[in-house]
Amino acid sequence: MAWGPTMTVQTGLSPEIAGAFSGLNSLIGLPAALIVPTIISNMTKRMRQMFISGISALGVLGYVLLLHQVGSFWYWLVVNLLIGISTSVLFPYLMSTFSLKTDSPMQTAELSGMSQSGGYLLAALGPALFGYAYGWFHSWQPQLIVALVMFALMIVSIVIVERQYNIF
Repeated sequence: MAWGPTMTVQTGLSPEIAGAFSGLNSLIGLPAALIVPTIISNMTKRMRQMFISGISALGVLGYVLLLHQVGSFWYWLVVNLLIGISTSVLFPYLMSTFSLKTDSPMQTAELSGMSQSGGYLLAALGPALFGYAYGWFHSWQPQLIVALVMFALMIVSIVIVERQYNIF
């Protein structure tokens, strides 16, 4: 949601409200980072699949709502809560999955290093490419569609990973 405040202001809300929503989006991550690993580690494979698929669906719904932006406080509050909850749960889930799906600390480190380097590359380039594409298309729609496709691929990946006992 790096471009969330810009989108919010473009629909007519004040920069202060946009900043508050950005802070809310970040604040949601604090309790999730502390609670999610414990919850995930105590779930069965099937429960994790269902839980994470449901949480991912919240993110998908948030991005679908972004395709039809409205200049309403309540609209942006709901969008930020949906996307904030989704991303705040998915990151600690991923970090926990590294140790849940490997047999040794060495495998966990290797899997984590490989996965995180790709993830952080996307995280570093994503916002810049998102903004560059806005300058090219003069719309947020293409980038949001790409984000939705990535969310869908992520959900499929989660289901596949959770079906496996080990992924390494």
